[in-house]
Amino acid sequence: MAEKIFHQDQHVLVTDSRIVMNGTTYALRNVASVEMVRIKKKTPMFLGFVILIGIGLIIFASWGAKLFGALCLVGAFYWIKSLADEYSVRINSNAGFADGLVSKNPDYINTIVGAINDAIISR
Repeated sequence: MAEKIFHQDQHVLVTDSRIVMNGTTYALRNVASVEMVRIKKKTPMFLGFVILIGIGLIIFASWGAKLFGALCLVGAFYWIKSLADEYSVRINSNAGFADGLVSKNPDYINTIVGAINDAIISR
């Protein structure tokens, strides 16, 4: 009997008997449940220091230092934007759990979780 494919793309394959994510294969019969997990990124304290230095230079320093302070603030802004939360497909089994795939796109992770749930239901 041929495997029924529930989802397939370049990173993930979900069938009625197995899940392949980033080259790792999980037997569907060993999967108890699957969920999407949010991985929160923490802002480093150094970033707060850079922001304070940037503000201080803009307020109290000469023009050359004000420019450097503005560049510090712009750099800190882009650093904060790069610290977006990530989402993971967490596979739970009797042996524990494994985070199979991590992405910054929650809709993509929800699609994978839905496909795995459909595969679990169909077995």
